[in-house]
Amino acid sequence: MAVQSRKRLTDSKLRNITPNSNQLTSSSVAGLVFKPSSCTKGTGAWILRYYDKVSKKRTKITLGHYPKMGIAAAEEEAKFLRAALKQGVNPKVEKQKAQDRERQKQLNTFKSISEEFFNKEKIMKCWKNQKSIDHWSDRMKKYIYPALADKPIIEINARDLTAILIAIWNTKTETANRVLYQIKQVFNWANLMGYCNHNPYEATKTALGNAKSFTSG
Repeated sequence: MAVQSRKRLTDSKLRNITPNSNQLTSSSVAGLVFKPSSCTKGTGAWILRYYDKVSKKRTKITLGHYPKMGIAAAEEEAKFLRAALKQGVNPKVEKQKAQDRERQKQLNTFKSISEEFFNKEKIMKCWKNQKSIDHWSDRMKKYIYPALADKPIIEINARDLTAILIAIWNTKTETANRVLYQIKQVFNWANLMGYCNHNPYEATKTALGNAKSFTSG
């Protein structure tokens, strides 16, 4: 298939590109090519072409698909892999590592880390009694999991926690504090195990401020 000369790629041009059109080369990154879809208008694949010093052959790697991967993201990824090439690193290896890191991040959700900590505590017999175990689990299911269960723990911040607790901070202060402490415990465990390197507990406490009691009138 023919390849058009290098021109600055724009969303307007890519959104209107027809199936089986000529491939477009980027003017921003050497070897970056946009290959239009064979069946759907305005879609296509980002491909980086390069010379593999190990195999001593011209090769290519698919970076992603438009429009899910936009122009800026494709160019950034291509530049990163180009830099890796200069360091003697195989771009396919680097891309696989990046995909593995992203996959692992998605697996390390708040719920999965919370349950790992919860089970560790049970094995170590850290709970006073079954009632304490049930309360811990119930608070997680009622106040935390509906919003954060499937979110990667590395992405959770004080804003997320404040949004959960602000509704009960003044009306169910003791419960809210227990929930926040449980979150703190989970993040402490996550830090120890290397799942993340932050704990939004203190920032959330500061954001919520001192609980106030209200009287109706």
